[in-house]
Formats: sequence, structure tokens, C-alpha cells
Amino acid sequence: MELLKSKTMDPVVSIIVPIYNIEDYLPKCLDSIISQTYPNFELILVDDGSTDSSWHICDRFAEIDNRIKVIHKKNGGLTSARNAGLLLAQGDWIMHVDGDDWIDKTMLQSLITAAETTNADLVQCNFRMVWNDKYEQDFIRKYDLSSKVSALNSYISSTWTTLCASMAKKELYDKYALRSPNGIAYSEDFHLSVRLWYYAKKIVVLSSVLYNYRQQGNSIVHNFSKQHIEDEYWVYSDTISFFKRVGMFQQVQKSLHWRLVKSCQELLLDEKTLGVWSERTSGINGKEAITCPFVNRKIRVLSYMMVNKQRWFVKLFLRMRAIKVQHNA
Repeated sequence: MELLKSKTMDPVVSIIVPIYNIEDYLPKCLDSIISQTYPNFELILVDDGSTDSSWHICDRFAEIDNRIKVIHKKNGGLTSARNAGLLLAQGDWIMHVDGDDWIDKTMLQSLITAAETTNADLVQCNFRMVWNDKYEQDFIRKYDLSSKVSALNSYISSTWTTLCASMAKKELYDKYALRSPNGIAYSEDFHLSVRLWYYAKKIVVLSSVLYNYRQQGNSIVHNFSKQHIEDEYWVYSDTISFFKRVGMFQQVQKSLHWRLVKSCQELLLDEKTLGVWSERTSGINGKEAITCPFVNRKIRVLSYMMVNKQRWFVKLFLRMRAIKVQHNA
């Protein structure tokens, strides 16, 4: 099917799919896109140096559908792949889909219809989390869109934020030079999506669940690597700097500080890193620490005690915990 672009036809959606060694899941993802009821899109597949057959799957799909463009590049990470796709995108709208996920066949039509009827700059739907291809849970997010401040606070403080279950005007990316931060592997989608929410003049959130987000393993168990900790801290601290630059930090301070508490929670569980925690959270107050919705009660209490200069309490807790672990070993 040939994609044509003119002033009189329906808008074109550029769908960017970053791909790296996902041969088992990629066909389902691509089938879900090319079977959309809304046909006017370009599909940009960015093979980020795959060493399995993912690259071949990309080329095979491109041979049967001329709406598909394929980029083969050296491995540079997720954000590098997304940015490469953005450079090639020529549509009116930008949508991101991860290569191991899939979308409902009416997703594009639903988003386009909502955008056209409301004159929105950004349209978002809800998503379904699928664990190990067995267990499913729909995530229905409700935001207060009555003002820009309330919209940003409700988005930033939402437990699940995702770049993929949405579509934004390409002119937002172009006008404000919006890109994913290179070299960041965790929370990179929040870094870009919260800026889209800031710059969008009109946001619409559909109640429909149209995006399927694949999760492997047990997401209840959080084993944070050093890179995960450092990436999350960089993303949230850089976002705080962004809102300070645009003069809006005070209005979203609490929500952003909650994110900062989340990114630093692992530092509270080791005496050697308590000083780093204090440095990174120096602007947080006790109320923000004790009400953070992203961490469990233990972390909230420890954060509160640290903010209130009660490091002795945290050290005592950690030492008692170590004794308990040794006793149970």
C-alpha cells in the first residue's frame, strides 16, 4: 500500500519502532501495525545492530509493504534508535512502539479521530500490561486536565508513565528540538514524554485500552542495577532543571521531588551511600518524603528521618536489618 501526503488527505502518522534482538516478538508487533484500520502511516523500523534474525524480519516486512522504511545501524541503545527514527520521520504525527509490544488494530484510527475532533497536540490511550504472555492487567490512567499545572502534576505523579501509548504532533518535536537523551537506558521515556506534555497546548486522554505492553519476568521484584539508579537520578534531576529553566518548578515541585525520592531509594539501604542520598535530595522536605507514592512505607520513613537530620535512626535500622539477615542465614 502506498503512502501519499497532501494537504487534502488524512494526516500521516510516523510510527517509530526501535529493534534489538527481539526475533521472537517482532512479527507480532509488525503485524499489529500493518493491519491497522487507519492506513495512512509510515513505519520506521530501526534495527539497532541486532545479532539475531531481527534485521532479516525487518527487511522481509519492508518487501511486502512499501509504507515500511528500515534503518540498519550499529548498536547505540534504545534512545539512539528512537532518535535515528525521528530524523527520518516525515509524518504529521509521531508515535513510538517498542518492538516487543503490539497495538490494537483500531489504535491509530482512535487517536487520529480524537486529535482531529478536539484539535489536540497530544493524544494518549490506556495500556494493558502482559506478563510472560500469561497474565494481563489493564492500566486505566485518569489525569486532571483542567489546567497545564494540574495536568503536569497528575502526569508526573502517575505510577505508570509511558511514551508509547500516545501520539504527538511532529511540530512539537521540531519546534522544541525534542529528542530522547542518548546513553540513558532507564526512565528515558519519562524524560521525553513529560516535555511533550509541557509543550502541548491541548492534551486528550482516551479511556480505551489500545496498547499492549509486554513484561518479562516478575515485575514485583525490583533489582536495581547501578546504571538503573544513575539513569533514573539523571532523568529526574535533569527534568527538575528543565522546569526551573521554564519558570514552572514551584508549581510541580512536589511531584518532581517524589520522583527524586524514587530514584534514590536504593541509596538508603547502604550506610556507605547515605551521604550520596543526602546530596541528591538536598531540596526535599519532610512532607514530600513521607507522602511519596512511588516507594513503600519503609523507604518513606527512612527518607523522612534523613531529611530531618536523623541519620542515626537510619543507621540503626540498617544495622538491625544486617543482624537479622545474619541470624537467618
